[in-house]
Amino acid sequence: DPELWFDRDIANVPKDQVASVTVTRGDAVLDFALVDGKPALTSPAEHPKLDPYRLADVFDSLDGLSLTDVQPVAKQPGAPIGTSRIVTKNGMTVEVTVYKAGKDIWIRLAASGEGAAKAAAEALNKRSAGWTYQVGAWKEAALVPTIDAIKATEPDKTPKP
Repeated sequence: DPELWFDRDIANVPKDQVASVTVTRGDAVLDFALVDGKPALTSPAEHPKLDPYRLADVFDSLDGLSLTDVQPVAKQPGAPIGTSRIVTKNGMTVEVTVYKAGKDIWIRLAASGEGAAKAAAEALNKRSAGWTYQVGAWKEAALVPTIDAIKATEPDKTPKP
């Protein structure tokens, strides 16, 4: 299997290291932070009830992130659909630009940080500079979610025969 010829891991930022996430998708901006130690949508303040597992996925989006394909930036597939700015507790910031090509999701990463976060940011940039990575299509809802993608689903109240 050619996929086994190279290291498919892109990034590994455990969710317990994420302090906040800001998602921009079109005109919509969603701000996520930890509230009482749990992932929460802090802005917009008015929103429907949210699924706690889908909220956790936003904080988990870079944990064990692996690729299914890779292209040089010059051959960037798809059109941009949004960005995710992930800030870790030690101060590293990872900007994830998300592209969509048909059903495929592609991402580009850029990291920055000072102090203890600087070495981790430099390592991530060294690995990802110049590349666009295809990730599982399900990552769209974790990296650039919409309110609809993270809202709680209502239980089916249809009477069973």
